[in-house]
Amino acid sequence: MDPPEELTTLENGLSVKALIAPLRLSLDGGVTHTLTLDAWMTIRIQKGEAAAVANPPWNFWSGQQTSLGIWLALRAALAEQLKTIARDQFANLFTHRVLLSGRFGFDPGAAWNALDVGFSPNEQGIQVASSVAVELLAAVGVQRFRPRIAGDRQSFVYATWGGRLAPSVAAPAVCEAIGVPPTQRFLARVVSRGSYAALGHSTPIRGESLE
Repeated sequence: MDPPEELTTLENGLSVKALIAPLRLSLDGGVTHTLTLDAWMTIRIQKGEAAAVANPPWNFWSGQQTSLGIWLALRAALAEQLKTIARDQFANLFTHRVLLSGRFGFDPGAAWNALDVGFSPNEQGIQVASSVAVELLAAVGVQRFRPRIAGDRQSFVYATWGGRLAPSVAAPAVCEAIGVPPTQRFLARVVSRGSYAALGHSTPIRGESLE
């Protein structure tokens, strides 16, 4: 409902760089519900002291971009996009793309283009057609629904589930802690180009379905 609050100081007193600062969202004007997004940040011990640092693979962006700046630009782009889309087309919102020069990196369409051309459009300031809805909603979704990350943190496995589940149950289903048939497993990889990265297209893992 309102622009998010950039948290450059955590409740425990640790400072966070604006690049990876958590974002606190108000869902109803701040009356009752807020949601903090910080999947791209974690706390680790460095040189004997606790520090707020990047959390691969979810910190795809770099350079002069910040989590708040990316969110605000995407939020404005989505608001403009929704004015041009008929309500009966909202179900296909993920397929509608706009040119963006800054993004979180969740939409694989932009990563695929970077892979094809052999460099990161971000580093050159080149706009890439991206799904604003995917970028924003995936940033919210990954806050609770975390896949199973590989040791190199450059790929991960996740699964779908075959019935209606409460969020508290669906979250472990994503990382295969539980199985709700029929389900399908997917492998996703991170596409890196210079100091920027993004998700590539997921591929089904054949022969390991729980159907």
